[in-house]
Amino acid sequence: MPILFLIRHGETAYIGKRLQGCKPGIHLISRGEEQARQIAESLKNHKFKAIYSSPLERARETAQPLASVLRMPVTSFDGIKEVDFGIWTGKSFRWLRAQPEWKKLYDDPKFQFPGGESLSKVRRRVVSSVKQIVNAHKKLEQIALFTHSDVVRFAVEFYLGMPPGGFHRLAVSTASLAILRIVGDKITLLGFNLQLPYKIPDL
Repeated sequence: MPILFLIRHGETAYIGKRLQGCKPGIHLISRGEEQARQIAESLKNHKFKAIYSSPLERARETAQPLASVLRMPVTSFDGIKEVDFGIWTGKSFRWLRAQPEWKKLYDDPKFQFPGGESLSKVRRRVVSSVKQIVNAHKKLEQIALFTHSDVVRFAVEFYLGMPPGGFHRLAVSTASLAILRIVGDKITLLGFNLQLPYKIPDL
């Protein structure tokens, strides 16, 4: 079973302003491009067995500098894309907080986004996808997953045995790193929301 490096994509123009979700065509801004370069610099000496990415542009653009340095391909994996927020996609956070359903998002672990995925469905998708990746690799192989905040949070929620809805208590910054070491049933969170430049603990 491998060691997972879960990396959230870099900055975009939507961060802190609008809900990005599965909206295509959102690219890194200059700050995000610099973060991607710093990620590559921080991780270039690690012997990754594979690099996976959400198919969304912002994740792939964050993964590419590391892949280029290591001369490795980036494998697109649909199951680790961001949540489909339905009609909420692209809406401003100011607008969203005014919606009566917004509070239910935090109170109901099965909440369904209007016209989009339910939290239960997202949880199943993320867990199933991460398990597929884990099962495809050998003990202590290092695997990089470039993805989105909710995917990181759901993966950590699952592997730490948190109750459904526990992901709300986890903050995941742009370009941050979480590290999970998975050895059979023994799960160790080696780092969470690590900021650039990463200081990697003993693996």
